[in-house]
Amino acid sequence: MAPGPDAREARSQALDFLLPPVPSQARPLRRREALGPRGVLAHGQRHGLPPGRARAAQRAGALHLGQDRPAAHARGGPALPDQAEEVQLLQGRSGQGRPQRAGQGFSSDAPMRKLVTDITEFHQPWGKAYLSPVMDLYNNEIVAWSVSEHPNMAQINEMMAMLELRLDGPALLHSDQGWQYQQRSYRLKLAELGIAQSMSRKATCLDNACMEGFFGHMKDEFYRGRRFESFEAFKAELEEYIDYWNTGRYQVRLKGMTPVQYRGHSMSAA
Repeated sequence: MAPGPDAREARSQALDFLLPPVPSQARPLRRREALGPRGVLAHGQRHGLPPGRARAAQRAGALHLGQDRPAAHARGGPALPDQAEEVQLLQGRSGQGRPQRAGQGFSSDAPMRKLVTDITEFHQPWGKAYLSPVMDLYNNEIVAWSVSEHPNMAQINEMMAMLELRLDGPALLHSDQGWQYQQRSYRLKLAELGIAQSMSRKATCLDNACMEGFFGHMKDEFYRGRRFESFEAFKAELEEYIDYWNTGRYQVRLKGMTPVQYRGHSMSAA
C-alpha cells in the first residue's frame, strides 16, 4: 500500500532536516553533495535524532540519495575510461628505497605523526592531470597536496611546502618507491623538516592502502564519467572536493565524524 500524502510530507520534512541544503546553481547535484544512507544516519545521530528515527530517515533517504547525476552513457555522451589507474612512476633503480617503517594497516594515535603520500593520474580530452596528496593517518585528513599537469619534482616541492606549514614536530612520511621519492633533494627536504622516510615494498600497493582508498573514493565521487573544460576548471573542482573530504564527508572509522571534526573533538577531549 502506497503511503498517503501526510506520510510522504512527513518523510520529506525529515529528510529536509537531515540533508545539507541544495546548491542554488541550476545544475544537477554532484554525488558528493548528497549524503548516502550511512551519511544520513551519521548526520541524524550527530544532530540528536534518536537512533530509531535516524535509521528510518536512513532507509527513506536510500530511496533517492546518490541518484543525483546519471552515468555518462545515460546522458548520451561517451564515458571516460574508468581505469585511470594510479601512475606507476618507477623510473630508475627502484631497489634503492628506504626501509618500510609504517607497515600495513597503519594508524596513528596523534595528529601529524604518521603521514602517507602517493600520486594518481587523470585523463581528460585536453591532456593529463596529476594529484600528489599527503594524508594524516590519524584522521584521514588530506593535509597537503599539489595538482599539476606534470608529475615532476616541482609538484613534489609544492606539496612539501604546503606540508611544512602543517607540521608541529617529528613525523614519518610513507610512500611507494616512485622515482620522485628517491631523489636526493626530496630526502634532504625530509631531513630538514625532521621527517623520517618510509617506503613500500616493490609492487605492493597494499603497503599504502589508506591512500589507495582515498583515490578510489575520490574518483568514484568526483571524477568518473565527467569531462572538464580545462585544467584550471579541473583543479578548482578537485580542490573543492578535497575540502569536502576534510570537512563534509562523514567516515565510519572516525565515529561518524568528518576528519576535521574528529581532530577537533580529539583535541578538545585531550
